[in-house]
Amino acid sequence: MRKKIIIVSAGVLCVLTACLGLWGQNAPSSIQTGSVELVKYEKEFSSAHIESARMSGRPGIAVIFDGTNDMHYYASRQTAPGGYNLKVEAKSEDYTFDKPIFPKWSTFHDKEQGQNTEVYVGRFTVFVPIKEAKANLDKGSVNVKISGVACTSTICLTPFEKMIQGDVDWSQKESWKQIGFEIAASLAETIKGPGYPPWFALALAFLAGLSLNIMPCVWPILPLIVMRIVEQAKQSRRTSVLMGLTFCLGILLFFACLAAANIILQLSFSTVLQWGDQFRNPDFVAGMSLLLVVLALFMFGIFSIGIPSGIAGKTGSGKGYAG
Repeated sequence: MRKKIIIVSAGVLCVLTACLGLWGQNAPSSIQTGSVELVKYEKEFSSAHIESARMSGRPGIAVIFDGTNDMHYYASRQTAPGGYNLKVEAKSEDYTFDKPIFPKWSTFHDKEQGQNTEVYVGRFTVFVPIKEAKANLDKGSVNVKISGVACTSTICLTPFEKMIQGDVDWSQKESWKQIGFEIAASLAETIKGPGYPPWFALALAFLAGLSLNIMPCVWPILPLIVMRIVEQAKQSRRTSVLMGLTFCLGILLFFACLAAANIILQLSFSTVLQWGDQFRNPDFVAGMSLLLVVLALFMFGIFSIGIPSGIAGKTGSGKGYAG
């Protein structure tokens, strides 16, 4: 009994230590700064704050605007009053930045000009990619300058220029949250994939798939799969080949379903499901830690998990092409 108490206490202590560590790392943002009011007119207003983030695998600064539905900024210099379209510029002695990536704009009907105008309104995000950081850098400071002119449906305010300052924890860049949004058509070229020809990309994908088969979590399973196929084929080469191809087809179908899910997420919510992203969520990691502790206690014999006889008594599962 005393041994069980010691083991349970040790397990609980491990979980608490892991949860406290996750809580300490789960800061809202690597940039510590508050929201800055950009413009205000009567009940209409707009503010902005900055956070460290990742977009399409690239680290950078997310400038998050938040305001009322009638306070808008102009996306195009040609249609902005005085040419004061919304501009976002990041400067730092520790980082170099790429061109800012703006979201797709909304349309506002300008009664005075009698035409529709491209504007940004309400809550939206502008992403500034970090191109390079100083060597051996852990933390660095960044200044983000926001300038332009804001208007309501009745009045345009004085052009403004505001600065937001903050610190970026570069050592934690892999854990920065992923963001995504529909990019403005004229700025879509700022995010480009590698310029590989299709045959080269397919060859790379094939080699990457082969490399996964030598991972420690996969390698021990392959002989079991092969032996099961050979056993079921019963010396029939044709059946063995067909079952092997069926097994490969099942794997391809699984990843095709993942690709279809990502396409739906991208079109509907401007985001994608990246493999392993769930481990960046502290709640998920804490839950997995608790699960491992429970399984460890089970292995130590603190308690037992009963399996229904209907499941434990089943035999011959996994046979045939469907298996």
